[in-house]
Amino acid sequence: MIKYNICFIRQGDRVLLLNRNKPSWMGAWNGVGGKLEPGETPRDSMLRELKEETGVVPERLYFKGVVTWVTDGVKTGGMYVYAAELPADAEYPAPLPTDEGILDWKELSWILHPENRGVAYNIPKSIETILFDEHCYEHICTYKNGELLKHESVRIEPDIENMTDLSCSKSGSWHTYGGENIVLPEGYTLVEKMPTLEEYIHLCTAVGWEEVMNFAAAEQSLRQSLYGVTLLHGNELAGMGRIVGDGAIYFYIQDIIVVPEHQNKGLGRAILESITGYIRGHAPDKAFVGLFASHGKEDFYRKFGFNRHEGMTGMFGVVHVGKIW
Repeated sequence: MIKYNICFIRQGDRVLLLNRNKPSWMGAWNGVGGKLEPGETPRDSMLRELKEETGVVPERLYFKGVVTWVTDGVKTGGMYVYAAELPADAEYPAPLPTDEGILDWKELSWILHPENRGVAYNIPKSIETILFDEHCYEHICTYKNGELLKHESVRIEPDIENMTDLSCSKSGSWHTYGGENIVLPEGYTLVEKMPTLEEYIHLCTAVGWEEVMNFAAAEQSLRQSLYGVTLLHGNELAGMGRIVGDGAIYFYIQDIIVVPEHQNKGLGRAILESITGYIRGHAPDKAFVGLFASHGKEDFYRKFGFNRHEGMTGMFGVVHVGKIW
């Protein structure tokens, strides 16, 4: 359940920010927002927070998506994100002391300056998308020991604003990638996290891959993956899928696994829908997306756009005793 909201009010090339005098982000410049009260919709809550903290009642309030926080591979919370504009001729004198802190206008160039350490860590990475992109995004912020390790933005559908519990969607995720809802059989959930090494070994062994895998190198391989999902049946591990590559031009789909007792239920399709949804949201035009199809599975992957291409032959080798065979 997302319990918080945030809004960025723009006037020309400047943005109204709040330097908070209380945790969290005490002493850092950030957008205006707060916590949803019982019974409030995200939009009603945001309008209330704006009026209470700034006195601004915007003519239009634009829903821009969500910010979510990831710790140890698990989403631990988030905020609904909004944007608003003040007309060029509207007067709003600042700096302005308030009960929450100090409100002041900050030039966008100041917010984005690479040496600026005075704003919340994720703001420079997402504010241009929030202010100027017409689509909605989930801005996923991965933290460790209070430091931002990774930020990524994934397109989502605007109707997520009206979902009452974003932690309980049918996909087990807070996204509807590419506008597609991922429907799973009852009792199954997809979690956007990589399996642990022990879980990975269990899954590979369940489908008979243990003889061809180098599990001594697997932990590093998992850690360097671009994206992964884990399939659960209740609390039981049932499958996975992941993407490796450079995250820019080359994306390779690997380890699409469904444990045998859970096969033939459309779960492989659900895993691949999540995987390809991530690629659609991240890969630029002309990016290469590759995979190896098991014999007899070619038609399954063709449904997702994968085909043999005339004039090209897929080839691979395996390293053994320092040689490629």
